Amino acid sequence: MHRNTILLTGSQTIPSTPIHGAQWSLVNQAAVPGAEAYGPQVTDPDGLRRCFAHSPVGAVFAFNNFIAAMSAPDDPTGAKTFPVLQRIMTAGENRDRYIEWLKTADDPGSSGGGVQLVGFKVLDATTDRVTMLVAGEAGGGFASSTWTLVWQTDDWKVVAPQPGEKAGDPYTTLQDLTGFVPWRGA
Repeated sequence: MHRNTILLTGSQTIPSTPIHGAQWSLVNQAAVPGAEAYGPQVTDPDGLRRCFAHSPVGAVFAFNNFIAAMSAPDDPTGAKTFPVLQRIMTAGENRDRYIEWLKTADDPGSSGGGVQLVGFKVLDATTDRVTMLVAGEAGGGFASSTWTLVWQTDDWKVVAPQPGEKAGDPYTTLQDLTGFVPWRGA
């Protein structure tokens, strides 16, 4: 098992303007951010980037990296996706049920890759919990989804959906990115 490198707790200010200082790289055909102050501090052999700052900005960096890790191109069976979900979602029955449900879905993995986020809005943040809307390009426009991350085992983890819910619900079609902080590397 890899030991986490823990970044210090950063500013707990909710970001409402573009975050500067990110260096962008490609993971599964998606641009993802990294910065010395926010992470990731570790890249596992399978490419999962982890160990992010214990702050709302660290959670934004973590989520962007996690969504790219879950978007492995040419993974129609989920063979690459399921082990990643085990590590980036909160442990427990909801995570296990969700992964089992995905295994029976028509397309449990990702056939395209390259999920590109273009904006975010932190809705609520405490020291150990951040809820955010993230926006991505969809069908010539934009769509947003809602995600909560919690600080667990010295890193950010995505809260697994409740039974019967889809990860990221509710999804909303957007006309534009008004109210979102612009966030893209390419």
